[in-house]
Amino acid sequence: WSRCPSFIEVKAKTGDIPRNRRSNNTTGTLTQAADYARVIMIARPFQLYVYGLLFCGHSFVLALFDRRGVVVSKDYSIKSLEGLKNLICILVRLLWDASPEELGHDPTVSLVQNHSYCQDYAKQYPRFQFTMWSDTRSWTTFGPPIWTYPSLLGRGTSVWRTFAPDGRAMVVKMAWRTENRMSESDIYQEIARIYNSRLDELPRGMAQFYEGRDVMYLGERISVYRLREPVNPYGPPKVGDEPAPRGFSAHLRVSQDEPNAFLHRVTFADTGKPLWEYTDISQLAKVLYMVIYAHKDLCQHGIIHRDISVGNVLIRTDVSITTNATGEQTVTVTDHDPPEGFLTDFELAKIATLVKCETYLPPEVCGCSPVL
Repeated sequence: WSRCPSFIEVKAKTGDIPRNRRSNNTTGTLTQAADYARVIMIARPFQLYVYGLLFCGHSFVLALFDRRGVVVSKDYSIKSLEGLKNLICILVRLLWDASPEELGHDPTVSLVQNHSYCQDYAKQYPRFQFTMWSDTRSWTTFGPPIWTYPSLLGRGTSVWRTFAPDGRAMVVKMAWRTENRMSESDIYQEIARIYNSRLDELPRGMAQFYEGRDVMYLGERISVYRLREPVNPYGPPKVGDEPAPRGFSAHLRVSQDEPNAFLHRVTFADTGKPLWEYTDISQLAKVLYMVIYAHKDLCQHGIIHRDISVGNVLIRTDVSITTNATGEQTVTVTDHDPPEGFLTDFELAKIATLVKCETYLPPEVCGCSPVL
């Protein structure tokens, strides 16, 4: 699946074709195709969306799958000249002409030299380089992701160990945020402001925020609206050519009634590993103690996490790099001594000061349910 940026699904019956004229149409064909897209996004974690060509009998549609749902083109038949022409052009674009970015790969991310999606992930997970904002600073991942969102729909969160531009080892989280929700980076900065106003130090059991914001590309924020803009299945027009017909592409639009979502990245001056990779019960107990103490301290400052889970608690690690005589570098990750843990993912946190209250509010007043 890591080698498949798009896919084709073939069914024998024309009646299995999903039709965009019915918003509640969820045929088995579309459900199965959505699962293919989900697996591709897991195998290719920087894939922002996936194209699927769904062929049922003599009819076909093009579907675009992303973290906010699926957009389906009108259905065409290869029995008509228009449908046959569209099919040929779509196949040429999907299989030969389209660039990785046009097929849904994050344009701000590239594979490190001598790494590819075709290599054996079990032996060596591919490394990636990416930019955070509009500047040219480059961040490089090492090792497999600490966490990858397993479902198609939702925030599409992935958490990575990375080397910052200055060589420091850090953790980077990438996720889609809804436009009407406060960004996670702003939440971390608000928490720091609260602690600074009281001359208090942030708890050691909380991720150490470094920087973060929405991802920019060519001067614009990467968003669902932007990615779902109609694409020309015939490719970019050449100089002197007449405008190419839009064909089905005019149907690949996101409804403006749906809230937009932006790709957001947050960096932490910390490194860690998943909680389930603890070495012994003693380490696990000390990690949980530090996180529980941090949660208590945050509550006393009017901050409730609201999303504590096994995936949001990391065991703190140390990272070192050694270089041999040939210049080859080896990255070594060891557990921090003494054992420590830290809480991450404050995207859904509730902050009392943001609702004009200077004192701690219990969950029943804030309108949220206690998790821990």
